[in-house]
Amino acid sequence: MNSMIIKNGNIVTAEKIFKGDIEIHDGKIIRIGPELDTKDVRVIDADGSLILPGIIDSHVHFEEIFPGGLKNADDFESGTRAAAAGGVTTIIDFTSPEARSESLVKAFQRRRQQADPKVFVDYSLHCCFPGGVTSELLSEMGKIKDIGAPSFKIFTVGKDLGLNRGEVFAVMQQAVKLGVMVDVHAEEGDVINFLEKRLLKAGKKSLSFFPQSRPNFVEETVVYDLVRFNALLKGKLYFVHLSTGESVETLNLAQDLKGEVFGETCPQYLLLTDSCYEFDNGEQYAIIPPLRHTKDQKRLWQAIKEGVIQVVGTDHCPFMSQDKRGKSDFTQVPKGMGSVELLLPLMFSEGVVKKRISVNQLVRILSTNPAKIFGMFPRKGAIAVDSDADLVIFNPKKKWRILADKLFSQADFSPYDSFELTGKVEMTISRGELVYRDGKILGKAGRGQFIFRRL
Repeated sequence: MNSMIIKNGNIVTAEKIFKGDIEIHDGKIIRIGPELDTKDVRVIDADGSLILPGIIDSHVHFEEIFPGGLKNADDFESGTRAAAAGGVTTIIDFTSPEARSESLVKAFQRRRQQADPKVFVDYSLHCCFPGGVTSELLSEMGKIKDIGAPSFKIFTVGKDLGLNRGEVFAVMQQAVKLGVMVDVHAEEGDVINFLEKRLLKAGKKSLSFFPQSRPNFVEETVVYDLVRFNALLKGKLYFVHLSTGESVETLNLAQDLKGEVFGETCPQYLLLTDSCYEFDNGEQYAIIPPLRHTKDQKRLWQAIKEGVIQVVGTDHCPFMSQDKRGKSDFTQVPKGMGSVELLLPLMFSEGVVKKRISVNQLVRILSTNPAKIFGMFPRKGAIAVDSDADLVIFNPKKKWRILADKLFSQADFSPYDSFELTGKVEMTISRGELVYRDGKILGKAGRGQFIFRRL
């Protein structure tokens, strides 16, 4: 049966909430209205529940290999199963050249081959730029755009991926010519290297010193510089995983400058603080950028409410506990944690229930805004006729406790273990197919589609 009607739900969009029915046929929404005829159609009664557009996690890392051959905990299969269980119907992962000599196109094709047979939900890819920018790499950006991935991630830190300011400017300039977006991991690499060496030389190796190696200003400095570059070039710039109040203030100033500038933060920066590094298992909370202070959290929440930060994504990149445990100093601990399955319930419980944001703002930051910014709207991010039938049936009153061993991620640790939440995903529908219901995955690996994006 390829037709379905969802009845009696409270439909939530980025602008409004209304009672109504949704009719789905061949993966698309074909009608929205009151009391739709249900004859010869599968019916799902959503009375008492919210119906949200499918969540888009535009920042995940599945099936990546890190220096020394270390792999993160989730591959495309387990990661997208977890996504489906959390109401996430589209993810955007990354491609990275295995060496500076590998072409961007080859890296992209290799990543597609990894993902296509495994994904439970739809996906797209951002293309990571390696350090050592060449004219050949710049020319390939047009080819990547033509195959549906018009967003390019650059790093200003890291031995293999870090770009200097001249390389950053070159990539941004080429992006403007092509009409594509530049995503930025914003940290001042040279300063971090200096601070790390000074701390280690002084014997300050424990994880409690980790935040001192990456203080707030190393993020904000890059945000400021690149905002100024973008004002000159009039391009599209997207800052990933922003963690500091200072960065928010710089983004606020950018709204008055030319060009488009967008900001993303993550649940970990909204809900956890650097006090976690004092825990016995503090290594599990090691991420880049590091967790910050309560004052940064407050400013980030306010920035979401004001629309200065437009997107919340997870930066999902968990490791097994044994891979993080027992390292001799903080520089050796793999950096990353997971939460793709928890993005929606965390943001609903901590944001909407606690009145930090409205439910319409929730839809904007988790679905509509990423769909618009990354070139998928209105196919994704909307509850509208002709949009993909990507929907979440969400119980706003269900109280439950997060238990790491009950999550679909393969990781054996969750930073949110034992959190008490209000609001839970009951069903996830991806292109008209019920892929998750009441604790069970119903879809199959490989059913997800690559989403060709246009900016």
